[in-house]
Formats: sequence, C-alpha cells, structure tokens
Amino acid sequence: RANRRTDTDQGTTTWDDSLIVTDDGGATATDVLRKQAALLGFALSPDGTTVLAGYGDPRVPPEVTTPEDLGLYSANSSDLTFAAQLPQLAVSCLRWTSDALYACATESDPTGIDPNAHDFHVARHTGSSLPTALTDFTPLVKLRDVRGPLPNASGQASGCQAEWSTGDPTNPTQMSVCATFNACTLSGSVPLSAGSISCAASAGGASSGGAGAGQGGNAQGGNAQAGSAGTGVGGGAGAAPSSAASKKSGCSCRAAARGDESLILGGFLLGALGLARITRQARKKRAR
Repeated sequence: RANRRTDTDQGTTTWDDSLIVTDDGGATATDVLRKQAALLGFALSPDGTTVLAGYGDPRVPPEVTTPEDLGLYSANSSDLTFAAQLPQLAVSCLRWTSDALYACATESDPTGIDPNAHDFHVARHTGSSLPTALTDFTPLVKLRDVRGPLPNASGQASGCQAEWSTGDPTNPTQMSVCATFNACTLSGSVPLSAGSISCAASAGGASSGGAGAGQGGNAQGGNAQAGSAGTGVGGGAGAAPSSAASKKSGCSCRAAARGDESLILGGFLLGALGLARITRQARKKRAR
C-alpha cells in the first residue's frame, strides 16, 4: 500500500489537497482525505496502526485555505477513515518516532502578546494516546526565539546571515527573515519566551560566544566575557567554538539528552528557514 499527496487544480485560488492511496502499484487510486487546505504533514505511527495527516496554510497569495479544514486528522491504517483530531491547528510538518510525535504549526500568537496562549512552531507530544488539545504538546520552538543562522564550521559567518539580518539582497522591499519571524525590532532582539531552549552561553564563558540566543551581545557575535550571543538588529551567531568546547557550547545546542531529538529539532529549524525563503521566492514570482 502506498500513500501520496496530490495537489488538485480546479482553476481557483483555493488550496485543494488530497491524500490518495493505492493497493495495486498505482493502477488505481482512492481519495481517502481531501480538504481545502495544504496537506503539509503525514505520519505513520511506529507500530503502523495509526495514520496522521496535517493540513495547514502556507500563506502564499493569492491561494487561500478554508479555515475550518485546517487541522490534524487521524485514521486507523486498516480502513483510513479520517476524523478531525485537532481542528483548526495549522499544521506544517509531522514526524512520529518511537519516543514522541513532533509537529510544526503556524503560531497563533507570533508576537507573544497573550501570556496564556499555548503556542508553538515546533512541539512534541509523548504518551500512548493521541493529542486532543494544544496543551498536550510541549513547545520546543517559537519563531520569535530563533536568533539567526549558526556560523560555518570554519568560524566564518553563514551565507544566510545577510538575509536573516537585513533581507533578500535581490529584493530590497522584502523584510528580513528575523523581522518575518518577529524575532527582532529596530532596537534589538525581542525577549526570549519563558522556557525557551537557549544556545547562548559557551561553557565557562568561552571566547567563541554563543549561537545567537541571548541578550546584550552585538550583531557580529557573542560577548566573549559573558559568553552571550549577538542580538543586534537581527542578532547573529557567534563564532564557532573549538572542538574541545563544542560538546558544551551554544553551537552544539541540545534539547537535553533525548536520543535523536536534537537532530529532529535542528531539521525543523532548517525547515522553518527554508520555508521562509520558499514563501518569499513564491511571492516574488507572483509579483512579476
């Protein structure tokens, strides 16, 4: 059995994505789930008994979604009869491991105005049952807490640093990725959310500086004395640490010792930066 996402074109500007399944190598296919939104997440439980599909909104004009169709949908893999699991959650990725279910979602409170909002860009859910509420997820990343691209292994600044801090050099009217993420203002970086994962300080205040997640540094890198990271307008990443310090420094930031979670989290962050670039490029093409 094979599952496949298909983008249906009805000649309109409304997303219309389907999940189709075939049991005969593609000779015939069945449409098992179809919504007026973008199918951006798909995951199979480790034991193979449950299927999840996530619909979201890429927010690339002029395409629009039907808000009621956004959400996380679940089905038994034997019959693929889907039902809404978390309605109106704008899902942008899913991954199901033996340890947890990971999800990306469009943040409902991207500037952090509501102190009671249980919001996230990347989160994890553990437990034997499926999530039934946003509070079942533990937030791992909020976009406003991102502090820029890490430097290269050589210590040189990332090639993405300019786009992060000032915007796309080929499109001066486009705001920076940092501003798009609501991670900075003209006066510096916004405060980190409570409980956010900090990659700021190197062990023992190492001279390398941090990985761009602290307060009080400058846009060129970390404060060597305090071991904090750069936060100027679009605050950047500090220099790469030495190999001896790398296991404890900000540049090898880990979300505690949870197996492959640091790799998963890193992949989601790269995906977030990539999605920002793809969205910006799509908007540029449509503007031509």
